[in-house]
Amino acid sequence: MTDMSIVGVAPSTHLTVTSGIFDLDQKLRQAARESVLQDIAANSLDVTATEIEAMVVVRELQMVNGLDFAAVLLRGERLLRIRRENILSRHPGQYATLDALADDNGLSRTELHFTLDLVDVLFPYLTAHGYNIALLWEEVGSSKFRDLMPILKMLITGEASTRPSVVQAVEALTDEAVTTDRNTHNGEATLTVDEIRDLVVRQLVEDGRSLPVRELRRRINPNPTPTIGASIIRSGAGMAVTMQVDQDQLVMLNRLVGHHVELVSSETTAPAEAALIPVNGHKILAIKGTTEQLGLIKSLLGATVEITELTTVNVQDQLLRSAATRDLAGLLIAG
Repeated sequence: MTDMSIVGVAPSTHLTVTSGIFDLDQKLRQAARESVLQDIAANSLDVTATEIEAMVVVRELQMVNGLDFAAVLLRGERLLRIRRENILSRHPGQYATLDALADDNGLSRTELHFTLDLVDVLFPYLTAHGYNIALLWEEVGSSKFRDLMPILKMLITGEASTRPSVVQAVEALTDEAVTTDRNTHNGEATLTVDEIRDLVVRQLVEDGRSLPVRELRRRINPNPTPTIGASIIRSGAGMAVTMQVDQDQLVMLNRLVGHHVELVSSETTAPAEAALIPVNGHKILAIKGTTEQLGLIKSLLGATVEITELTTVNVQDQLLRSAATRDLAGLLIAG
């Protein structure tokens, strides 16, 4: 690095602190390389020079902890490099997505995406509009930036969020700005779409500076995310917890417990089919679904419910033979 910035941002308003962060950056690079080379030697790995460089970048990412400003910049620099240099495919893991890399290396998906949004979207925008990012981070803090980031990202990029609450917040804030503009100019709109967007971003930044966390959250989300309902399934000495959440609730759950609980996502395109079938005085629950759906059901109920897998050939005969010999608590019919 030839200038005193990381990802185009000065790490501090103080030169001494900035120099210290640059020293930390160099030590991080050296420690990561040594760690990777030791792993390669210890495990006799056959890797190319290109793969080693990719492994070093990922190891650097693993070594950066926390959400203080220096950590955000150091992590952000690695994330931008991962994208710029196609590290995902160059790594021996051949990762298809950043999420896959995070899962395989013990990194938080939420933390990585938040950091990437900061250094790729928010910081360049604010820098172009004259903000001192290091000073602003001190004034706003990581917690309030977390709350603001989805809304700011949609405003800055113009890309609709997948979270309904974010879309509603952006619409409400921009409508409020348009109404204020019209009321100030006798019902006439004087600001362009881009000017409205910039105005709302500035207002949110000022709110982040001045409002306490709870008041800021009420400002940007007057309808709080509903409480998550959960069911507990007892299985021997252990328990399984299941819950149905929407996208906003999932984001809230990740933020609250993401560092302590591994949240496993199972995507399904349609619900499994189920029916109660009376056979020889027994009630049999028959379920037809994909391998993924049945695997999920097994993981939730397998320890408390007797499950027998049947093929789709001569299912009726198999049901009759099974029910005639023993009392089945449940049957899974492979789809």
